Amino acid sequence: MTYEQFITTHADLLAAAEQRDGLWALTAAPARAHALLAALRPRFDYPEDLTCVDEGEALRVIYRVARTADGAVAHVFVRLPRDAAHLPTASDLWKGFDWQEREAYDMFGVIFDGHPDLRRILTWEGFQGHPLRKDFVVDDDDLSWQIPEQTDCEIVDLLMRE
Repeated sequence: MTYEQFITTHADLLAAAEQRDGLWALTAAPARAHALLAALRPRFDYPEDLTCVDEGEALRVIYRVARTADGAVAHVFVRLPRDAAHLPTASDLWKGFDWQEREAYDMFGVIFDGHPDLRRILTWEGFQGHPLRKDFVVDDDDLSWQIPEQTDCEIVDLLMRE
């Protein structure tokens, strides 16, 4: 199926679409994102990347999927409100998005509904906030952001041993 055929067939799932140098750039509303990804799944077999961008007033989740047979790539952009950043999981379509969704949850606070194990992956349980959000502030007087079992003395002791 060509890009034009895909766009015509799935126009109801798209908020915007364009093709640049062979790259499919597709935008979907949050309610249509999973259906759009499911429509792409038979054509794109490899989940290259899932990331998030804090745009200030909203978060944008970006999926990058590829076709291993010929290297074709599609990007799917989904804009979410900061205070209600929910999307259905895509890990049911591509297992490779499992950990990437956990990273977007941990770093940006995007909740992937239906994810089989949505918990922090880079910070520890109990960590407050989401470090890659623009509104995340590190307070030097607040030590709760430090790794709980780590103290300055232990780090200095480890460095002195080398």
